[in-house]
Amino acid sequence: MDAQQHEGTDVDWAALDRSVRRWLSRRAPAGAVDDLTQEALLRVHRTLTPEIRSAEAWALRAAHSVLVDHLRTVARRIDAATDPDILAALAPLTTSDASDRPDAGLDANADRALDVAIARCIGRSVADLPAPQREAIELVGEHGLTSAAAAEQAGVSVPGLKSRVQRGRAAVIEQTSQCCRIEHDARGRPLSITPREGEVCGCGCADAG
Repeated sequence: MDAQQHEGTDVDWAALDRSVRRWLSRRAPAGAVDDLTQEALLRVHRTLTPEIRSAEAWALRAAHSVLVDHLRTVARRIDAATDPDILAALAPLTTSDASDRPDAGLDANADRALDVAIARCIGRSVADLPAPQREAIELVGEHGLTSAAAAEQAGVSVPGLKSRVQRGRAAVIEQTSQCCRIEHDARGRPLSITPREGEVCGCGCADAG
């Protein structure tokens, strides 16, 4: 049976596998999903106790933790692992968030971590953007504001702010890809950026850190 007794708690491991895999598949590199899923489930197996009310919430917290570890490994490539803004963005969920909705807040934390790391890496390309796009990316990425807070500060609607961020990201990625290799996650978001061998980096990535 898929459901098994674990330290006095009935656990449907197949269901947990599906939930964790689905969550990670939208955020982690496709080639890393299997390993990260297994690591998350191993952590659940080691730490789950009868006092934990939701095995799914606990499993998604474990998935968040292994993804954080993975992102920190990626961040070291651009010397951003100890950046206080990145570490704050990667902070774990509170217990109340996890109990209300298993994945509440995880998207925002993971996305913000990527935005901060990428903003640090490609600051020169961001600086070359038109002012509205540059401001939007810096508010959301470098300063870690939510879309609503950034939109209020920029004096635009939330959809307008998101549109500026999207256009700015597209322009930066296009410029950066000319001299650097970009690794994407399963959603097509940039995950890491490293200069191509033999190429002169013109986007600022090689100067990051």
